Amino acid sequence: SLQAQVANYSSPVADGSYRIRIHTQDFRSFTPSVRPEGDVSLTGKLHYQAIANQSWLRNVSLDGQIRSEGLRAAASGRRVELGRLEGEYRLAGGNLKISDLSLDWLGGRLLATVEMNHLDATPESRVSASFENISLRAFEALSGVEPVPGAALAGALGGTADASWKGGMEKLRLRSDLTVRARAESTANPSATEVPVNGAIHVAYDGASGTIQLHDTALHLPSANLTAQGTISDHSALELQVVADDLHQLVALASSFRPGQNAPPAVSGKATLSAVVQGSVNRPNVNAQLHAQNLEVEGSEWSSAQLTFHANPSQLTIQNGSLVSAHKGHASFNASVKLRDWSYQPSDPVEARVAAQQMSIADLLEMANLHYPVSGDLTANLAFSGSQ
Repeated sequence: SLQAQVANYSSPVADGSYRIRIHTQDFRSFTPSVRPEGDVSLTGKLHYQAIANQSWLRNVSLDGQIRSEGLRAAASGRRVELGRLEGEYRLAGGNLKISDLSLDWLGGRLLATVEMNHLDATPESRVSASFENISLRAFEALSGVEPVPGAALAGALGGTADASWKGGMEKLRLRSDLTVRARAESTANPSATEVPVNGAIHVAYDGASGTIQLHDTALHLPSANLTAQGTISDHSALELQVVADDLHQLVALASSFRPGQNAPPAVSGKATLSAVVQGSVNRPNVNAQLHAQNLEVEGSEWSSAQLTFHANPSQLTIQNGSLVSAHKGHASFNASVKLRDWSYQPSDPVEARVAAQQMSIADLLEMANLHYPVSGDLTANLAFSGSQ
């Protein structure tokens, strides 16, 4: 419905008020793949003054409120539900601003401000949003991300996001600062203890260069911390570090997410894994170092263990591997395996070299969980090459 007064027909000037109700089901024929449902209402005031050589978008101004009690849509086999929607908008001089926009979504709430300028030319857009208590389980279902086998993630996501682009979305620039308060539940063993997963994600995306940048991103588990920093692109440079302060607890937690009731391997100690990922997303190169201290493996004791490995789609190489016994003896090793697009075939070449000095045979048997009446020390130089 519209109420308006129009004057000066040769150069019209109009003022009035309007109430619009949009029944989205009426648009199904235009969007058969989406199938929207729900009503949207727009109420406000309008002003129009014709000015020569100026587009109608610059001649018209609108002030109003947008409301909806709920919207639904089906897209790509998934159902999207939006709860209560409220906001205010103003269109003037070819610029649109939507302020105080609030939306109940994914079990939480979204607050946003939207600005779109120069609508009659090349639009420049900016969105600032904040999230409160977004359900990770609902987000996972909507995004279509495959869940981790044996695990279900629950909890909430919060934070802020700012996006801007000029013209098409291909030049989108996005920055987001998120907090995660979650728990992982075992689907294989329902009686297993829930594992809290908390952290912060700071990410920026540049659509023009196709670059994702992470900074000061960290996830915390009861027995381990993961940090990430760097860029993901056609020329990635991403640094990752995992610090496990209690390998016994970490192994026990990981084992609780596996089917069956087999006891986890007896492992304890501390370990740090540092990795750098370079190259493209499709063909990355991974360089990593693993350091472990005060290890106990199936009753055997080791002062330290370390190795460096390099991996790419065509090869996995282990270098400078060493294992030092807590009592006496040590071993060093190197190995390489050819891969085919990250896959190993029995006919692929394999090389390995091991040099052991005064290693306790009893420690080696305990580590392998073997029980033979053999004791003494082992010194050996072993080399293997060929294929499986």
